[in-house]
Amino acid sequence: MPRQPSVTSSLRRVRQAAGLTQQQLADQIGLARDTVEKLENKRLKMSHDMAVRIRHQLGCEIVFRKDKGSQKKVWDVSDKKTREDGTRSDYVQKDYTNHRAMLSAIMEERDGLWEEGLASAVTLVAQAARKAKRLPAVAHALEQSLASTIESFALENHVVGLFRADYELSDGEAKAAEKRLLAAPTSTGLEFSRRKSAPHSG
Repeated sequence: MPRQPSVTSSLRRVRQAAGLTQQQLADQIGLARDTVEKLENKRLKMSHDMAVRIRHQLGCEIVFRKDKGSQKKVWDVSDKKTREDGTRSDYVQKDYTNHRAMLSAIMEERDGLWEEGLASAVTLVAQAARKAKRLPAVAHALEQSLASTIESFALENHVVGLFRADYELSDGEAKAAEKRLLAAPTSTGLEFSRRKSAPHSG
């Protein structure tokens, strides 16, 4: 069986510098652990897709270089990182932690945009339904869809947690509110929206 192009162990050095196990890296990039092991042990050629996934998750650099054994061009991970002043030095754990913090900030911003967009879309549909004089029917259809979504994605515990935290409900009250939400999302949402916006006495 012909030998596959070798892959440098720089991937292992980068992974270890990041403080990750092979399984942790595999989970992050969506591959099996034995695939990561083969890449590190020079038994598997790294595809462009693999290289991009690793770069995205670890914040390292990737290169397209000539393999010493096969003389063919292969994708690879670099264990060096270009700094702001143009110099290059070893990839270290701080590079990984800084990159993950940046990813978290991006994900949080993206989720906020999704949340805002979802709320705007529902409002737009409701306004269109009112103009078409179909609001009761559309509201009923949306309620069924919302209740189904809550159950399909197992959001019940999160809903209860939000009721408990945002509205200072007891566990029993939060559970009761959840049941009302599953039965009538629109009216329940309106009830708690008004409760949240009402001035607190004190």
